[in-house]
Amino acid sequence: MFTKGMLRYGSCWRYLLIIIITLAAPCYNRGALHPATPVPDRMMPSGHTIPVFGLGTAAMGDRTYDAVMSALKAGYRMIDTAQAYWVSEESIGRAIRDSGIPREDIFIISKLSPRFFGRDPTTQSVDVSLGKLGTEYIDLFLIHNIHCTDYFRCAPDEPKGTWEESWKTMEDLHRQGKLRSLGVSNFYRPLLEKLLGMAEVPVSLVQNWFDPFYRDEATREFCKQHGIVYQGYSTFGTQWMYMRQFEGERRNPVFTSPFLKKLSETLDVSIANIVLQWALQKDIVVIPRSVNEEHIRNNVEVLDLDLSEETMSAIDENLPSVRIGVNGEPLIDDITWDRIMGNLDTGSHDQNGVWAADKDKVEL
Repeated sequence: MFTKGMLRYGSCWRYLLIIIITLAAPCYNRGALHPATPVPDRMMPSGHTIPVFGLGTAAMGDRTYDAVMSALKAGYRMIDTAQAYWVSEESIGRAIRDSGIPREDIFIISKLSPRFFGRDPTTQSVDVSLGKLGTEYIDLFLIHNIHCTDYFRCAPDEPKGTWEESWKTMEDLHRQGKLRSLGVSNFYRPLLEKLLGMAEVPVSLVQNWFDPFYRDEATREFCKQHGIVYQGYSTFGTQWMYMRQFEGERRNPVFTSPFLKKLSETLDVSIANIVLQWALQKDIVVIPRSVNEEHIRNNVEVLDLDLSEETMSAIDENLPSVRIGVNGEPLIDDITWDRIMGNLDTGSHDQNGVWAADKDKVEL
């Protein structure tokens, strides 16, 4: 049985601190901007810090600019993008310029498309990304994926090199000051072991799929052992909506979970914020996506939320993770699928209004 005691809000001093910051913060040249809610940082092996909360921009397309502006107004100071995201880097660069917020106050993540593997293609693509973003450096740069798929739209003669060559090139660009910290996305233990054996510049972060049903425990434990920050994407469960379909419907087991619905009603907190705080309390850096201004504002409220140990345990026990193969593949049989997706309400569950606009793409 759920009780209000399962939720603990921050102490009064935290709200006082926010009020003080609000009164003392400088006014940027766009008056609609609000001073940032204090976002905790994590130290990375590179020696740089990363905010634990930011905005993901996959599949936003021509709505990226408005979403980023809304996020910056709401206090977000970390934006995640990639070379593979259509019109994303240039939209983010324009939004940062128009916001009036100093560049050094914003943490930018971008990712190398596998189509640009190889020394010269990697170097050239980073210069293009820097130009689109309108910046002299990228705070964190990741290898996006080692495979050329339909998502990355590689030409028949691409890539021209290997991910290992690209990593070495990224290390050179790090030494030149263009890339402050380095990491990877969609890497699991076998690849991470190989990477750590060859890396001269520290691997600062791993960005993988993470949600209540896909917890990637092995990779997270590996990162913990080696001091690497772990960042989750698709924390709201979007990945599941592309794996199978029921009579043409896409279903999200996170937002339609009967357990999470009941917990949300009991605590009077949105499912989105429960899931985000559950992830944050597991030391996951989160980058929730949304193009809806209200949802963007609501998501950042998670920074003033705290879940009790009882609630954390209840989520873990009632939403058990699938088994995951050594290369990250979810091991799902029909029984497991029914357990995750069963007893769902029908209809649209587009909590953040992103996936429907890009139905043929998967967030990677």
